[in-house]
Amino acid sequence: MRLHWLVAGSLAGCIHGPTWTPDGSCEVAAAPRDQDRACAARRTQGSRDAGGSSAGSVWGSVWDKCSGEPLPGGTVVADAPGLQGGERTALTDECGIYEIQDLPALRYGVSFYYGDVIVGRSAQVSAGQRTELSQALEPSHARGEI
Repeated sequence: MRLHWLVAGSLAGCIHGPTWTPDGSCEVAAAPRDQDRACAARRTQGSRDAGGSSAGSVWGSVWDKCSGEPLPGGTVVADAPGLQGGERTALTDECGIYEIQDLPALRYGVSFYYGDVIVGRSAQVSAGQRTELSQALEPSHARGEI
């Protein structure tokens, strides 16, 4: 069972701010806002390869679709048919960044969990490569999980 916790302040900019449209949805933040230089620098690290390894990785950012703020404490799960050892999991850090390493070259179903929000995507992982897969999530359910 997953336990949920509310991220304090993560909704403030969206619920009370000018980013909500008349139909109740929010205007989409095209990319995560970087709170500081350290987060900005970490987002640019995806251009490096995995060092010639036979395994690859999936990495990326998870952010609030409305405010562009990073979503720390989210869960990202990668799974593929026949994956030895079962699904692989990572948590987003304070910058909303995650990485799942040591993945065999396969096509993965990648699920992003943040409170009541679940978004599924797919990613092809190649040997020795880092595959970027980032996701904006609806702010109306901005909760993290532990």
